[in-house]
Amino acid sequence: MRATVGVALTRHRRRPTALARDCDAPPSSAASARLRDACGHTVVGAMGFCSRGLCNSNPVEEPALEFTGHLSDQSDKASSCSLPNDQHQKEKEQQDYSDEDVEEIYRILSSSNDWGSLQQALEMRSVHFGPSLVDAVLKRCKRNSRAALQFFSWVRYYCIPTTKTYNTAMKLAGSAKDFKHMRYLYKEMLRTGCSPTVDTWNVMVCQYGNADLSEKALQTFYDMKQDGFLPDKTTYNHLIMYLTQSKGRKVDDAVKIFQEMCRSGHMIDKDILFRADRIVEALVFVSIYIKKQGCSRDQYMYGSLIHAFLRRGRFEDAIAKLTEMKNAGIPQSTHIYTSFMVYYFRKRDASKALNVLREMKENGCEPTVVTYSALIRGHMAMGMVSGAWGIFHQMKHKGPAPDFETYSMFIKCLCKAGRSEEGLELIHDMSDCGISPSTVNFTTVVHGLNMEGKHELVQSVLRSKSDLWRQRTISN
Repeated sequence: MRATVGVALTRHRRRPTALARDCDAPPSSAASARLRDACGHTVVGAMGFCSRGLCNSNPVEEPALEFTGHLSDQSDKASSCSLPNDQHQKEKEQQDYSDEDVEEIYRILSSSNDWGSLQQALEMRSVHFGPSLVDAVLKRCKRNSRAALQFFSWVRYYCIPTTKTYNTAMKLAGSAKDFKHMRYLYKEMLRTGCSPTVDTWNVMVCQYGNADLSEKALQTFYDMKQDGFLPDKTTYNHLIMYLTQSKGRKVDDAVKIFQEMCRSGHMIDKDILFRADRIVEALVFVSIYIKKQGCSRDQYMYGSLIHAFLRRGRFEDAIAKLTEMKNAGIPQSTHIYTSFMVYYFRKRDASKALNVLREMKENGCEPTVVTYSALIRGHMAMGMVSGAWGIFHQMKHKGPAPDFETYSMFIKCLCKAGRSEEGLELIHDMSDCGISPSTVNFTTVVHGLNMEGKHELVQSVLRSKSDLWRQRTISN
């Protein structure tokens, strides 16, 4: 029910927090009026805020490859914390708002960088704010997280936030690398009596991990358990992925977490092992998994072994495992095809790598973001820049869309090849697509431009970085 009577806003009588003061909390109204909607909920002001909270080449000759059919892999990359337990299925809320409401608030929040004018514009609108609408607005404004977080700070005076809205706000802050504000929101969540969940902790673990802060992610994992929360499958899978990435690698910790995961009865996602760079890591993971689960090798275990052999250059061993798979009637997966493509590019044999891609498609196995990223990296390593751009544009137009890892890898390759201006184009493109460039992305481009003597562009990059930081972060 909408309240359309134009009267002044009256806030809940709650002491303003430091964040609210920092974000220009709404001024006191000279007059106030309270209404009740058809459900009997308290409503205030022209916008009808509900006061009820819901706080709930020349390579060595090798044998030709023969691939068989496959079981389709949807992704070769673990999700950057999509939070499968994020209440989308378990406590699906009835949508009590319209898409027009969301778009109206989004337009307001995108119209200016001045919070005072945005606040005034919001107060002039007649929109009923419930927790589900607040959550939808936060998600819609993810590309302008500063305005979204200011909105969240302001709207809490009229609609008590829920665990779900706090989780979304924390994810916004973390994705903008504003970890100070992310932790502030968690502490405020506790102060307001809103109960955190495992998903709340998963947000923090994933945001640290996505920023290559594996030490912070690991410490958050331990803090989570110390506070009495049991990690779930999402927690374990993502933490293992972060701990085995090239940056912030902590293999011993990853093995311990994996062992704990097995003892807890959780299954590791099939693509996590694929991301272990060194053969010993993949073999350790596979052997532990088989021992703990008491099961035989399956598709992704074979894939992990093949990937590990190829990274060490043990082509014959990889072929032997591939043949063993075929004889066992186990179809090849996307990441097995991708592993062979990467191997051939390292051997500087683009022709064989592209033949594997062709066979992959002919067998009905769809390439993923990881597959296309490997192709871009392979082309760049061989100096085939136009080919790399062709693959990138294919991803943009036909999918799967490039992710943060794809952009970061391509930027690094372009700058290394003396094409830093093109890397700068990618920074602007990823920002336009709602992906926040990292400090490392900017630093890589700045270093490349300086090395190429393009000092006049450096200042432009630094201004872009500063503007983006101001747009996305709320902490000082």
